[in-house]
Amino acid sequence: MNTLFRKANASLLALLGLAALVSAADPKPVAESPLLLAKDKQRLIEFNAELNGSRELYLLVAEIDGNSCDWANWIEPEVVLADGTVIDLTKLKWKEAQSLGTTRIGKNYDGKPLKVAGKEYARGIGTHASSFIAYELPAPAKSFRAKVGIDDGGAIRGGKASSADVKFAVFTTRPAKYKPVDYDAGPLAVPAELFTVPEGFEVTIWATSPQILNPTISISTSVAACMSRKASTIAVRRAAVRKATAS
Repeated sequence: MNTLFRKANASLLALLGLAALVSAADPKPVAESPLLLAKDKQRLIEFNAELNGSRELYLLVAEIDGNSCDWANWIEPEVVLADGTVIDLTKLKWKEAQSLGTTRIGKNYDGKPLKVAGKEYARGIGTHASSFIAYELPAPAKSFRAKVGIDDGGAIRGGKASSADVKFAVFTTRPAKYKPVDYDAGPLAVPAELFTVPEGFEVTIWATSPQILNPTISISTSVAACMSRKASTIAVRRAAVRKATAS
């Protein structure tokens, strides 16, 4: 084992250890949904979470494989306080809301009626993953309940199921991030100078995590181009390194 290889291996282990420590410090969701796909037969599912007296509530939706078509709906979201009072979250002003676009009350991400599997809903929150909504509750809370699903506006394109895929989660402590599939759990890139190659060859690092789109293809960032964008998703989003080796 040469010196350069040992250095590269040590650096890699150090980065992995640091990532593990950071990950361990992040709060965990009190509840999360299974992975929801546009092609699922059951498009709307029940979602329940125990809040254990918390006065903080964070609703998150994560995209899994690129953020295209991921229109997410919290349908009929409610909080049950410790004294049994039921709070309709569509009537409680949030402290903060972030998403890829606009988060709306009673409408989907695009400002149209909330609709899942062909059925419209008047009471709910429409957003687009990745999405984050924070609430300060009026009193200690016992539980949260809602139905969750991908809105038809994102799930159906050209009469067919799109590539939308999301996961819903509830936290009672503000999370730094929420990644059901943590592609950043390792080093972003291995420095090119750590590789040893024969004379006449070179090492080129052409992507770092998360590398979502193929760098050789020009892709529109419009939501309308979601199908073509996901078609060019690179399967491996960790550090991609091209290494020349001696035969």
